[in-house]
Amino acid sequence: MKLTRNTFYTFTVPFFEDDAQTIPLVQADASSYPAYEIRDLDNLVTHSGVMVPSGENPPGFWDYRFFVPEDSKLTTDDGTKWRFSALFVAVNGRQETYTQEFEIVEVAVTESSDRSLTILAMPGEDERVFIRKTKSQNFIKLDVFDDALTKVVDGAVEGEGAGKINKIIDNGTYIYYFDLLGAYLIEGREYQLVWTTRETAASVSVREFQILRVPPQRTFFLFPGVRQIVDKLQKKAGTIQAYSDSDIFEYLKNGVSFINAFHPATQWTFNTFPYDALQYQLLTASSIAALNAQQILESELAFDFSGQTITLSRNIVGEIEGAIQRMVSFLEMTIPPVKKPLYRRSYPTALVAVRNPRYQSAGNFVYRISGMHSQDLPRLLSQFGLL
Repeated sequence: MKLTRNTFYTFTVPFFEDDAQTIPLVQADASSYPAYEIRDLDNLVTHSGVMVPSGENPPGFWDYRFFVPEDSKLTTDDGTKWRFSALFVAVNGRQETYTQEFEIVEVAVTESSDRSLTILAMPGEDERVFIRKTKSQNFIKLDVFDDALTKVVDGAVEGEGAGKINKIIDNGTYIYYFDLLGAYLIEGREYQLVWTTRETAASVSVREFQILRVPPQRTFFLFPGVRQIVDKLQKKAGTIQAYSDSDIFEYLKNGVSFINAFHPATQWTFNTFPYDALQYQLLTASSIAALNAQQILESELAFDFSGQTITLSRNIVGEIEGAIQRMVSFLEMTIPPVKKPLYRRSYPTALVAVRNPRYQSAGNFVYRISGMHSQDLPRLLSQFGLL
């Protein structure tokens, strides 16, 4: 039997008069028997006491719920094991003993440390933030800053109750979580989470950074559109190839930046973006960012195997590159014709200056002749041959 640190195990022992286990033994002293003890690898008693009647079995069965301490010595290859023993002295003077050896081994980690870099939250709603560690931490602290570098959470540490970091054990790993109040989460804002940890008292401090984003509500309408383009396989969340919601939001931000870079340069945000005119272009630009990430992943997962009778290969990097190039060509053809009038329309007035052909004096170069509304500017520029 193998146990792991920071876990519970219940030892259940039967004490009966007969082999058929129909007549339970009656202890001579209820305050002393059945007595138990646990000895470590050095044969030292670490736990002792009196067992209690089993709550899940009929009379005659006795339990001891053992918590494996975090600092328990691990079993080695020399054959020495931990030992649990119990002694029962019956009212008729009969004595029964029970012994069970067990091992304490390192936890079998089924999940790695959490690598989540970005978190999405809803405005005004409490959000639980967390990190996952493969080992218990001697010290942990959390600081939270908003995008104006104002400290929202100042040095939360492990403990119990509101405003504290809590710890739970899950799948052999340690999850440290903190409940961030919704009053701090404002739509359109971003927050920086700084986790400071030390594994032991003598360890150096390690800092891990996360970004918590509160997207504008309207951006969630775009999430399915991006997924329909790049995730027809509908990869499940949790798999290495899956796109998380925080990934999709990051790709949408990159898509807005991509379109802003087209001439004429703009500074559109999610709140000012012209969705009616360029929404499909935004989805396409966002998909380029998603496929770039997928292309790098596929490069790492590509393989080529050749056996005596079988040849097996997997490499779709070229197909992804082709899809990216087609998207880039589509954006280069469709964005500039739409963006120029949108850009000009954003200005309320325009000034036009020309040189009067009747004045040839060197002192009369260019002068203002009129002020007009922006909707007249494209027509005038077309007459000049500039548009």
